[in-house]
Amino acid sequence: NLPEGVKKVSEFFNLPLTDEQVSSVAGESTFSAMQENSQKSHGNFGSIFFRK
Repeated sequence: NLPEGVKKVSEFFNLPLTDEQVSSVAGESTFSAMQENSQKSHGNFGSIFFRK
């Protein structure tokens, strides 16, 4: 359960997040979202890291 994991991590680091922020972080943490943004986040290596 990704949103629950985000909540646990934010609580561990004492970072209060709203439910909207948790949903946003969870949405951006999926493999498909990271794959879509790989060129921006990893430059030319993005296609190597997320090739499937």
